[in-house]
Amino acid sequence: MDSGLQDISEFHRQEETCDVKETLLTNQDNQVLEELLGNVNAVLKDTDAAEEKCFIRDFMRKLTQYLKIAAVGGSGVGKSSLLNRLFGGALYVQDNAVPTVGICEYRYGEENAEFQLNAYSRRCFRNAAALKGMSVIDMQGIDAAGGAAYAEKMKEAVLQSDVLFVVFSALDIRNFAVWDFIEEADAGKLVFVITKCDLVNEEKQQECERNVKAYMAEAGLYAPVFSVSMNGEPKDSRGSDSLKKLATYVEQNIIGINPTLTKQKENVEELRQLLSGLSSSFSLRKKQYEADSQILERINTLMDSFFANNAALVDSLKNDLSLAIAKEIDAYQNEIIARLDPRQIQERFKNGGREFMEYLTFIHDGYQQRMTKNVDGKTQAAVCTYLAGLEQVFEEATGYFRTRERLVSLEDKFYGSMAESKTTVVKSTSRNMQVTQEYYRTLTDASGDLFMKVWKAREEYEKKLTFAQSAGGAGGIAAGGGAAYLLASAAAVGSTALVLWPLVGAALGGILLSNMSKKITSARTMAEMEERVQESVEEFKIEVAGTRQQMTEEILGTIEAIFRRELDTTDKTFLDFRMSVNIEGRNIPLLEQKMNEIDNYIGKIEELERKCGIE
Repeated sequence: MDSGLQDISEFHRQEETCDVKETLLTNQDNQVLEELLGNVNAVLKDTDAAEEKCFIRDFMRKLTQYLKIAAVGGSGVGKSSLLNRLFGGALYVQDNAVPTVGICEYRYGEENAEFQLNAYSRRCFRNAAALKGMSVIDMQGIDAAGGAAYAEKMKEAVLQSDVLFVVFSALDIRNFAVWDFIEEADAGKLVFVITKCDLVNEEKQQECERNVKAYMAEAGLYAPVFSVSMNGEPKDSRGSDSLKKLATYVEQNIIGINPTLTKQKENVEELRQLLSGLSSSFSLRKKQYEADSQILERINTLMDSFFANNAALVDSLKNDLSLAIAKEIDAYQNEIIARLDPRQIQERFKNGGREFMEYLTFIHDGYQQRMTKNVDGKTQAAVCTYLAGLEQVFEEATGYFRTRERLVSLEDKFYGSMAESKTTVVKSTSRNMQVTQEYYRTLTDASGDLFMKVWKAREEYEKKLTFAQSAGGAGGIAAGGGAAYLLASAAAVGSTALVLWPLVGAALGGILLSNMSKKITSARTMAEMEERVQESVEEFKIEVAGTRQQMTEEILGTIEAIFRRELDTTDKTFLDFRMSVNIEGRNIPLLEQKMNEIDNYIGKIEELERKCGIE
């Protein structure tokens, strides 16, 4: 017996044990694949997998290729009614069938609508779940078709269909135009259907089946033959529901229980291999993020600990500076007041106020230089103490980067560019840290005059470093030696001492000393001079008190600004690395959710494959 006839016979032996679904013909597995591919596409967006992205796009395009089911036969044999019943009444919007004109294709749509595609074809959208993923093609009777062009359109629909119902009426199976029309069709997708069996007796029905099989044998075709009725639910000779039996055969033997999986078997297997590689790469990416996150956490803890532990030190440094400023200004005040003895002024400065003012200015300038030098020294010592601590912090932090494990390789086809970018960020951060650490060491070891010069040169250095980084040449500056560049820039500044903070006592002198000397030396008697000296001393003390407060606020404000600047510098040093870790911190959970959804859909596909016997 021919293998095709064996398959049909085997189907008839097993049909009574088959579970018949409520919905007749469906393509529900299409949705599972669409959701899976959508999630894979979302995960692949930020990867380098160009070929894999193209594969997913092509796969998604193939899913939009509908499973095509067509019916061909003479006029009035019940093609439209057959298709409508097989799809649960989804095709008609009216109660009764009307004669089909031309070629009518039915697809799923959110709303019922119809569009004329050309002179021969129209497309109808129906809001029916049974049509999802399906293209149901109903055609005008062959005997009513007119013109060669229309005949070609019908033949094209026949050849492109996945399932072709060849429909005859029990009242007339001798429509040889139909037999001629299907001679080029693929026999594997043919299903012969005899309709209107309720209009003939059982003997006539069996005769029709024998004749159809005889014509099939003459044409060299082997396909199942089903006798059905569109009126009521007639049973065949074995008491089976003939229409459901027809649908079950089509599902199990032609399109499969899961038609999309059946058609896309090779693509599904390739997708599974793709996902296996993607899963491995993503696992490494996640581990890389976790490792880098630990490094960043250690650095943050290190910095936070430094600033927390040095808060008391900073307060102590500022307190020492306040005391130093007060001490120097008190000494200055006492020295000026000591020079305001009326008798000594009268004896020593015979030429009047100008000579006395020059004397006071000389004393003022000397103390101003002394105060500035002492306070500058205290301030520099405070800054150096602070920077020495930062130098140690940077040395430890740089060690974390030196031992950083690189988990994602540059050759990874999914995340290779990300690994390369992260490597660039890590190297850049490490270079910046080393340069900053070297800069702190240079300042800490510098003499007073050089300290100020290097500090002044820093602004120019930072501008050049920023430019080099933006131009992609940060390595050039770093390779040349950050501190060496700073020292060279400092040498170009000049030999004059440069101060970062206000000159102590700069608010004193000038007009006050001039007015005070004129006022005292213009006295005509000793008593008047003593009185004016006393007034000048009180005015001078008030002025010095204001200067003390101003100088203290300005210098301590400068110290605060220095420490804030170093905090900002520290933050900028780790900025790129911190940003990359934080971005991954947002991306990883979202991608992980998609990966979990992918695993879930793969599980569903495997379950569907088991059900429909796909190996």
